[in-house]
Amino acid sequence: MYKTTAQLKIEAKKAMAPQQANIILMMIVPVVISAIINFIHRNYYNDLLIQLKQNSLVTSLYDNTLNSNFNLTQFTSFVIPIIVGFMTIAIIWRLLTVFRNPNETTVSPIGDITKRLNNPDLFTIIMTAVSKYLFILLWAIIPTTVGTVTIFFSTMSKHPSIGGTFLGTLFILFGIIISYVKTLNYSLAYFLAYDEMKRTGGIPDFTYGISASKELMKGQNGRLFWLYLTFILWYFLNGITCGLSSIYAMPYIELTKIAFYEELLEKRSANNEY
Repeated sequence: MYKTTAQLKIEAKKAMAPQQANIILMMIVPVVISAIINFIHRNYYNDLLIQLKQNSLVTSLYDNTLNSNFNLTQFTSFVIPIIVGFMTIAIIWRLLTVFRNPNETTVSPIGDITKRLNNPDLFTIIMTAVSKYLFILLWAIIPTTVGTVTIFFSTMSKHPSIGGTFLGTLFILFGIIISYVKTLNYSLAYFLAYDEMKRTGGIPDFTYGISASKELMKGQNGRLFWLYLTFILWYFLNGITCGLSSIYAMPYIELTKIAFYEELLEKRSANNEY
């Protein structure tokens, strides 16, 4: 008999309570860093553009700077999610140790993130993240591409086909659904990669996390989907607070998922499934 979502949430809150203040401070770190990067970029280049625009003799320089600013903006918008994503995984790993030893673990808001910059931690994070999102993308892109091409040819022909458009739409919906199913399948990849790294003292295989997660999640997609669904009010609150409430909601949700993960490990151990 599996634990209810309510029971998992109680375990998460109990694990979070002793270090709640430090955990919230740790969650603020990636937010502050991304805000600083954005602030520096916007202020420096906006001031530079204003100065150049006021001087009509340097129009070409202004245009070149404007293009450089656009390229840097694209670069910044690409880099910030990667930095925040890396820090988030480092935080998730720390929450795993917090859950397992809530009264013996002292969270260091900055130190617990920066110490993941060394091998094999960093490489394991990169490999697991790349393999996870690459496989999800591959599962989604094939039916989505087929659906898009089908709709395109159905609508562009001399005699548009409603059936073709409907079929293409079904392919696209299938791509969306299968990508979410795979997201659930691979949702425990970071936990399993971390445990394997600590168990062996080395770097796991490139696809170890997603393969192990897929195996552990057999028959559990519905439970995890329902667990996520019970946090819908928190997701809504994150939206209307521009993500501010996530400094509490994110560790709470992740600790609940860790409780879910720990239960599956216990069941597997009890059934001698390795």
